[in-house]
Amino acid sequence: MSGDTEADLDGPVVVIAREGGDFVTFIDPAPAKDSARKLFSDKNTAWGEALSMCRQHRCGLRDEADPRSGNRNAAK
Repeated sequence: MSGDTEADLDGPVVVIAREGGDFVTFIDPAPAKDSARKLFSDKNTAWGEALSMCRQHRCGLRDEADPRSGNRNAAK
């Protein structure tokens, strides 16, 4: 993967998004064995969990909590 566009991402991505006043992390599309959404009160903690999930599942990251950030390949 050479760029940062959604077209460059093969398969699922970890998403960090706003949900009310909190932040949520999840994999989209969710794998059958790990469909849990994890809720956090602050973005720093959610961001750390999202990066950990990216490494564990070897997939990219989509930050919907800040639409200016776009997609990133955090699996490497």
